[in-house]
Amino acid sequence: MVDYTNVKINKNIKHIVGNSFREEKCVQGSGELYTENHVHEKLLLRFFLSGLESNPVEYRFYHEINLSDNNVFRITNNLFDNNSDFISYSIEYMQKLHDATRHPRLQIADLFVVLFEDVIYNDEITNAVGLFKKEKTDMFYNTEDGIISFNKAKLANNVDWGCVILNTDRKYGYTVHLIDNLKDKNLYEYWVENFLKVRKKRNDRYITEKTVDVIKKFTDELRGNEKVDFVKKSKQYFNDNNSFDKEVFVEDVVNDNAKFNEYWQDYENTNDILLDDQFDIDKTEVKKRSRSLKPVLKLDKNFRVYVHGGSELMERGFDREKGKYYYKFYFEKER
Repeated sequence: MVDYTNVKINKNIKHIVGNSFREEKCVQGSGELYTENHVHEKLLLRFFLSGLESNPVEYRFYHEINLSDNNVFRITNNLFDNNSDFISYSIEYMQKLHDATRHPRLQIADLFVVLFEDVIYNDEITNAVGLFKKEKTDMFYNTEDGIISFNKAKLANNVDWGCVILNTDRKYGYTVHLIDNLKDKNLYEYWVENFLKVRKKRNDRYITEKTVDVIKKFTDELRGNEKVDFVKKSKQYFNDNNSFDKEVFVEDVVNDNAKFNEYWQDYENTNDILLDDQFDIDKTEVKKRSRSLKPVLKLDKNFRVYVHGGSELMERGFDREKGKYYYKFYFEKER
């Protein structure tokens, strides 16, 4: 678990990054930025970190060949090892972001590079690097003479995208928390894939997410009563157990074992992932993912029926006269 409650800003600088696709240039910051008082530092922290979830998903840096070839990972290593060259390394971040900024919809933006201290991660105090991007529209802050100040009438603003890189698990690509306040998938991918190059960490939360995704997609292969009962039993299994065992799940929940195991294998091959047969269930992830795990009966293009209970109050049949299938639903009163 991570706790940013007592986090402090050690160093902070702002650069301006143009769109390399339009041959826009970068403008290097003249030096580190400071706040006038404790209140403004709190406002600045809120500006940087307000998009973080209370229990953020964990990512890590990666590279197809060698992790050390990931540019942001390499710069971060150097910065953690020698923060006296903070400004030089912040310029390297700026240059790499400029190289990655090639989408025609991306505008000139401010890039804040921040060195944090007193972050608590898994009950230990560590430092962190923050990278935050804000396109230069409707600005609510001002930076002059090395001082950052705020227009309090516009405090609802926050960064567009950001990341916090915790100084932990270096050899595995660190622990990275992402911020996405724009919710624009196409533009966000440039930040995640083209600039940072990060993937979700392989932990219980990640495996829980992928396993529930397999179950959700397998649900689409089922029909009628079988679909309804499978979803109901799947949810019950994750609610009643703290750990997942594929063999037990298949025995207790699945009607067609061979079909499910084949689908599981196809999912692994299609997504280039190896799922665990046994793991500790992340209840937070189950709660989040189970919202989309619903037995929906899609009947031609006319009906979509959401079934919240079991199949004991529904019947499926075939009307020979009309040449069509039908469902019967039994209920006490219409709401």
